[in-house]
Amino acid sequence: MTQVMWKKWVGYFFGCSNLETVDVSHFDTSKVTNMQSMFYKCSKLENIDVSGFDTSNAKNIGWLFYECNNLEAVDVSNFDTSKVTNMQSMFYNCSKLENVDVSGFDTSNVENMGWLFYGCSNLKEVNVSNFDTSKVTNMKSMFNNCGSLTSLDVSNFDTSKVTDISFMFYGCKGQDIINLTSFKTKADTLMEKMFKFCKGGVAIVIPKDMNINSNDIFEECSNPVIICDKNSPAQTFAKNNNVKYITSPTIEGIKNGKKYTNTLSPTAKYAEICNIKLIRGDKEVSGYKLGNEINTNGSYTIKAKYPVGEETVISFSVELPVSVSYSTTALTNKDVVVTITANTQIQEIKGWKLSKDKTKLTKTYSENGSEKVTVTDIGGNSTILNINVGNIDKTSPIIEGVKENKKQYKEVTPKAKDDNLKTVELYKDGKIVNTYKNGDKITEKGNYKIVAKDSAGNATEVNFVIVSYIPGDVNNDGKVTVTDLLLIKRSIVKLINLAEEQKMRGDINSDDKITVTDLLGVKRIILKLK
Repeated sequence: MTQVMWKKWVGYFFGCSNLETVDVSHFDTSKVTNMQSMFYKCSKLENIDVSGFDTSNAKNIGWLFYECNNLEAVDVSNFDTSKVTNMQSMFYNCSKLENVDVSGFDTSNVENMGWLFYGCSNLKEVNVSNFDTSKVTNMKSMFNNCGSLTSLDVSNFDTSKVTDISFMFYGCKGQDIINLTSFKTKADTLMEKMFKFCKGGVAIVIPKDMNINSNDIFEECSNPVIICDKNSPAQTFAKNNNVKYITSPTIEGIKNGKKYTNTLSPTAKYAEICNIKLIRGDKEVSGYKLGNEINTNGSYTIKAKYPVGEETVISFSVELPVSVSYSTTALTNKDVVVTITANTQIQEIKGWKLSKDKTKLTKTYSENGSEKVTVTDIGGNSTILNINVGNIDKTSPIIEGVKENKKQYKEVTPKAKDDNLKTVELYKDGKIVNTYKNGDKITEKGNYKIVAKDSAGNATEVNFVIVSYIPGDVNNDGKVTVTDLLLIKRSIVKLINLAEEQKMRGDINSDDKITVTDLLGVKRIILKLK
């Protein structure tokens, strides 16, 4: 089967509803242009290994896993989708799928994303934030009935060519906020029941370029809230249809012009999409987020703005008998020194260093932590302070897919991971590869170095070499023969131990082990079936 080099694999396993297992790990898909409906309604399959598929020439992957409703996992993270134009219904009704990594998809040529994740009712995580939708015309029911998704970032979606966004978020009951900042619609754009059955009180960010032309857009969506610009089409719609709307954030916990003698923790509704700036004196407080405690004396201005609408500005001052400052609030891989300053002499506290004038306490944190500190002055008056250090990150990024000083006899796909990943750089033969992006496949032979850095200053470096080789050429004589076949066979039955380099050459299916599957792969190469 694997020797077939068709350019079209339309419906290869179409309707195989009783198929429980299938091994497609050896398929050579390098010339395939059409994979439409390949696993259509393979409803008993729980896992499909397509991680090795070469999709660099694929233009149509629509309906690929259509109604594979027992599919619990599928690895498409290595799919090259740069030529794909059609993704319609790719994961339609994959109702057991909990997460799928499409973050690396190149969608710059995709025209159809309709029903892409329709009915993925258990999908908890999907990252589409990097999708290029500039050519997409159809987004109908794209996330219809994705009721388990709690976070969905479509704020960068370009919908300037989209003609149909109806039912797009139908039944997305897990969403508190749906941010449509980049959405543009025309007068005839279809948007019927776009948010039907969404969560009660869901906030929809609607920009001024998005015209709402359907009165049933919020059908059976209880108490929705529109966040919009003043005098925008969205505000007009809200007024005409008795829908609540917000044009600027309301900051709770502080009032303009007031002086405070206590610590503050300002909050706002939908704080996660607020652009916040806290300014003390004339300097911005780095890393400040709504809800963080303000416990340092000074004059403050807080500015808050949603992705659309007007900015809210509040000025106030804090004059505490005791205040707290941190050596840094930005992400750091160094220790953080916390200083408590009082306007009168204070008593000692275990674990803290008291200054000679008895007005300052300091403590060095080498790791994140929080504690309540009771500061007592000489007269016995006490103030309780909440100390929170959460900006220390001493963990370096992880680079998967390659190992230090290891020769690679096949293409590799290094990927750096870190919660605060900042940059990933690839060097080949001492020169930086400017076109490289984290997670890209590397195929050319050469000496490589990959360097990953996070925002705290931690860095990880891995050096490796890609050596040109012939898959299956275990003995490295420049050809694949019966000798290589025998070497693999003897290794499997444990008559010999292959060297590490020999294992790499004989690992046909790239699963990092030598098995009967590799034996069959080499046999097919010898027989010129592959």
